Amino acid sequence: MVRKVEMVGRRFGRLRVTRQAQNIGRDVAWSCVCDCGEALNVRGAALRRGNTSSCGCLHREQLIARNQLALARTTKTHGMSSTRTFRIWVGMRRRCADPRIKCFRNYGGRGVRVCERWASFENFLADMGEAPAHMSIDRIDVNGNYEPGNCRWATPAIQSRNKRDNFVIAFGGTTQCLTDWAADIGVSVQTLHSRLRDGWSVEQALSLPVRKGVPLKARGAHV
Repeated sequence: MVRKVEMVGRRFGRLRVTRQAQNIGRDVAWSCVCDCGEALNVRGAALRRGNTSSCGCLHREQLIARNQLALARTTKTHGMSSTRTFRIWVGMRRRCADPRIKCFRNYGGRGVRVCERWASFENFLADMGEAPAHMSIDRIDVNGNYEPGNCRWATPAIQSRNKRDNFVIAFGGTTQCLTDWAADIGVSVQTLHSRLRDGWSVEQALSLPVRKGVPLKARGAHV
């Protein structure tokens, strides 16, 4: 008997499971809709193992991206192949198209794409301009794509405030993100995060100063 694992409503890469489909051989299959709009039936095991994460559009985009990157390496029509702006453009596209790199799962692996216009470095440069010193590309909506209107040049501090895991804390009539609280009270983001993770109340985490040479302790500790 085939063991069924409920999948309806779950997302696997670009695929969202809508209902159970007719079995494929002895395997339970599921009807999915790809982000591009295509519908297809996929074996449940292939979804869970990551073997199938789109209708095929992701693979096509990866091939196009690799071909374009290879072409960019062999041509210097824009004369900027050695610039930091060009390296940022290459890195942006790799994060969204190359599953061999570690950070792919946080970008292309969860459906983040580079818009078709920015397949051309010249278009990217025309829209964004050259990267200012000490800034990198940042998506305003962290769940959105790399595209005009959703990207800006930002400092590391701005980017840290715009991460998906940077949560909001309300205390003493003020509501702001963890990064801003850490800056206000003069502790590192890591210290503040550790306090809350270890069970400190918000009041303790934001009120108790850090004493040098004293390690972080469990709930109720005075650090």
